Amino acid sequence: FGPRPDGGDVISGPEWDLVERPLLDHLATLGWETLIWGQQRPSDNCDRASERDVLLDQRLRTALCEINLGPDHTTWLDEPRTNVAVAEVRSMPAGVKLVEANQFSTALLVGGVTVPGLDGWDGGRDQTINYIDWDNWEANDFLAVSQFRVATPGQAKDVRPDVTLFVN
Repeated sequence: FGPRPDGGDVISGPEWDLVERPLLDHLATLGWETLIWGQQRPSDNCDRASERDVLLDQRLRTALCEINLGPDHTTWLDEPRTNVAVAEVRSMPAGVKLVEANQFSTALLVGGVTVPGLDGWDGGRDQTINYIDWDNWEANDFLAVSQFRVATPGQAKDVRPDVTLFVN
């Protein structure tokens, strides 16, 4: 793995050939979309505000609307409700330690987040937005990214996992 003259990355070497590429190929056979980071296109919806951002915001927002359908099986989430769901998954309570943060995140991903309901639907009661469609797996967006770079605070070296898996 090394630099190209244009500043991009060249994928090569035994780790790529024996680990990353076979894993990406296998995930593709299971229905995952695969992507080599640095080769993404605007149509991949892999936007991030910075390299510290670990969410693919547009993909998440799109998936939330597609998997959380209203009673007539149409999209009901508007921008304010979607903003609540994205902000909730992005934030952590102040002062939490790593184990607590993981427990909080897991509970959120499993249980969803509650937002105000709609007038005329379910008596206007609050509704739960799910991050994953647990009942219909095909409704979810599965993306495997090779070499997804994440900037770390301070002088620490950036993190670049071989393969990062995104669900919605």
